[in-house]
Amino acid sequence: SYFGAALSRMTAMQTARHTRLGLADAQSFVRQQWWSYLFVPIAPAFVIGAVSLFMMIAGVVLFSWVLDIIGGALFFVALAAGFALAFAIFVMIGGFQLFYPAISFEGAGVFDAVSRGASYVLNRPWRWLFYSMVATVYGAVTYLFLGFVLFLTLWVTHKVMGQWVVADNLMGVDRFEELMPAPTPGNPTPPIDYEALNGTGALSAWLIRFWVLGLVALLYAYGVSFYSCAQSWIYALLRRSVDGVGFSDIVEAEGEMPAAAPDKVEPGREG
Repeated sequence: SYFGAALSRMTAMQTARHTRLGLADAQSFVRQQWWSYLFVPIAPAFVIGAVSLFMMIAGVVLFSWVLDIIGGALFFVALAAGFALAFAIFVMIGGFQLFYPAISFEGAGVFDAVSRGASYVLNRPWRWLFYSMVATVYGAVTYLFLGFVLFLTLWVTHKVMGQWVVADNLMGVDRFEELMPAPTPGNPTPPIDYEALNGTGALSAWLIRFWVLGLVALLYAYGVSFYSCAQSWIYALLRRSVDGVGFSDIVEAEGEMPAAAPDKVEPGREG
């Protein structure tokens, strides 16, 4: 929640104000809204759990003994509770992605963020679905492209670095192939046989694998970053469509402005 919220805040400021907010300023904002960021994903789940517990207890009390007649007469209450449960599940599925942007753009509290996320999805379901589909397709294409670039980096590094490495005569195999097995498109990090290496070889292979995994982790980091940025844009687009509020007015009206905004000289005060 902490780093995802910081990414969301940085995207919100770049979207609304064309301002590249620094990581320190984004973290400062997140610390101010920490409880909202922490509990906003839990709030709908808490409602779902509470309603489910109420229905289960009512089912045991009313339909296990002779009170089933009363249970039948009051079953409309169970249907109402079921509707509330279904609505909460829908909010979790549809509006969950918009909870963080609501806080990042406007400093909304937990209840306000949940209500905004649900309201925008309910008011513009087809727009929300269209924006989500576009973001998914775009994200998949860029994700695959980045994955190809990272795989090509590993493959080129493996081929070039190992060209002149002397083979291990004792083992009869390529020394560098032992330290860094050749990556494949489906498995960029093949397993290393550490037992076949000597002490320095095993340590070298471990260090190489450390850096390789760090490079591969960039792909997953990009996925998290893209998701956060895309949902922030979708929130801004839905807010503009539902409330008629422009991007620059979302943060300007209700949110907190960054402390590092550049100073501007007012007309008539030059010199």
